[in-house]
Amino acid sequence: ESNFDPEAVGDGGDAYGICQWNSRRDTMVKFCEENGYGSWKNIYGQLAYLGYELGHYEKEVGEFLKTVPNTAQGAYDAAYHFCYYYEVPANRTTKSKQRGTNAVTTYWRDYLGKTLETYTVTYDANGGINAPGPQTKTEGIPLLISLTRPTLSGYSFVGWSLKPDASTFDY
Repeated sequence: ESNFDPEAVGDGGDAYGICQWNSRRDTMVKFCEENGYGSWKNIYGQLAYLGYELGHYEKEVGEFLKTVPNTAQGAYDAAYHFCYYYEVPANRTTKSKQRGTNAVTTYWRDYLGKTLETYTVTYDANGGINAPGPQTKTEGIPLLISLTRPTLSGYSFVGWSLKPDASTFDY
């Protein structure tokens, strides 16, 4: 929400800083002043307060963040969880997915200086018609399997399998 601007003010002047503190903004301002960071606009003070919050007011979020691996999937999970349970924006699920995707495609990739792996997922209707088109799966970003249902005379579609004989249904 703040684009990492420690001087950001939002919600009509009610939210401050990188986390757009709203209900606890006065506590954040006081924390910065009392701990030698001076103004609430100090990025180091805000980061210190964020750490304090994750260890006191938002312990479950803080504990979860400590458990995620340093992988693309871990970056997605951390950003999604942080957004969903700490930021709690309007339209939580959509925003959390956006944050997770940004964490992987921008921040995590750039941090490691590597290219993310991508894979092509193809669907085989196994003799039927109307199989969905291929999809691209990017490392660390969940893929929603196509909801398109192929048809084959005399058969009912029950799901996608990773095996050509469809002996087990995986999706």
